[in-house]
Amino acid sequence: MAIKVEGKKITLSRGDTLSVTFRISSGINLQPTDTVIFTIKDNPQSTTALLRKEYTGITGTDITVQATAEEMQMTAGNKVYDLLIQNGAQKITLMFPGEFVIAEVVHNE
Repeated sequence: MAIKVEGKKITLSRGDTLSVTFRISSGINLQPTDTVIFTIKDNPQSTTALLRKEYTGITGTDITVQATAEEMQMTAGNKVYDLLIQNGAQKITLMFPGEFVIAEVVHNE
């Protein structure tokens, strides 16, 4: 399956490498001092992140999120994700939680 993106819904086979690019369309241009945080959790109320990736030094409007196959060895099922920009005390949530589906696979690799 690799990766399938439908609006805010992302589907990825369990254990596949993740690489997805988000384009900010809200008029925000990233600055090198911004920290972009991509988080996957079981649900929005969970206090434990299944995956948390931080990126700095990005400019413009495109954010590419990448995770290794090992990082994506989560249990199959529906999860949620979001993107946050942080710069000092300022925090901007770029999107409300999107659906992130980990699809089960048959192979053991």
